[in-house]
Amino acid sequence: MKSELTKKLNAYQIDPQASAEILSECEKLGYLDDLREGELRIKRGKRRGLGPLAIAQKVPELKELVRETFTDEEQRGEIARWIEKKTRSESLSNLKVKQRLFRFLMGKGFDPTLIREQLLVDE
Repeated sequence: MKSELTKKLNAYQIDPQASAEILSECEKLGYLDDLREGELRIKRGKRRGLGPLAIAQKVPELKELVRETFTDEEQRGEIARWIEKKTRSESLSNLKVKQRLFRFLMGKGFDPTLIREQLLVDE
């Protein structure tokens, strides 16, 4: 992403004007495309089973793009998949299991209201 490259150039104490020229040249040549890079990071996060909050926390510049990309239905589907995977050997009627699942899914970056909704549906 552009901000990461700017930090690296500043770390090497490159003149700000020269670094601006470098960045614009990279953008012209197609080496630097923040939108494409952001979309790739979001797809990678989705493949890893992360929710929108976790992805946005890792790269704060992507918050708006993450909100646009992630639908509530996608989150519900991922939450249901994680619940099914984590409760194969345990009953979801146990309160401690639900609490553990809630903490786990929060750590994965899913919306707390959607987590609660799915935990109540799966009873």
